[in-house]
Amino acid sequence: ARLALPDFEESDFRYPGPRAATKEAGIIALADAVEASARALTSPTPEKLAHHVEAMIGNRLRDGELADCDLTLRDLNKIGDAFLHVLRGALHHRIEYPSAEKSSADNNAAESAQNSNGKSSDENGQAETLQHNVQQQQHDAVWMQDALAERFFKNELASQMTTQSIPPAAEDAKRKTSAR
Repeated sequence: ARLALPDFEESDFRYPGPRAATKEAGIIALADAVEASARALTSPTPEKLAHHVEAMIGNRLRDGELADCDLTLRDLNKIGDAFLHVLRGALHHRIEYPSAEKSSADNNAAESAQNSNGKSSDENGQAETLQHNVQQQQHDAVWMQDALAERFFKNELASQMTTQSIPPAAEDAKRKTSAR
């Protein structure tokens, strides 16, 4: 007999709070969504990541989640490029390192060892490894969000500096002194 799955509504998984009202809040919301969903991709290739980032940003844009912040399409393209750069670095294929081979005597000793709660030392080691992996993923998620936001803001600042050689306030002061 098959279990019947309950019906789910998309709204059950939507953030009920206010939409992002600033560029920074919009970037953080995008970074959170893109990073979390990218980790769920199976065997992420650069092409899959590029398509995924583009789709996630496009979905948020179409859903109106970015309607209250002043992000332009040019900003969204820069953000997508920054996200893709960080995701490629964080989720690239890693070489599998050979594990140190244990002697059969070591394996037998580990299997027969029991601790006070009745679990073998191997089971305890697996639980500790799992806990460590979860903590590492949480740390990586925070790091990735920070890196994505930092990369975007550095690019945005560099872009503003190259498009404005003289700040408007300095230009006004220059005009006033030359008019005298």
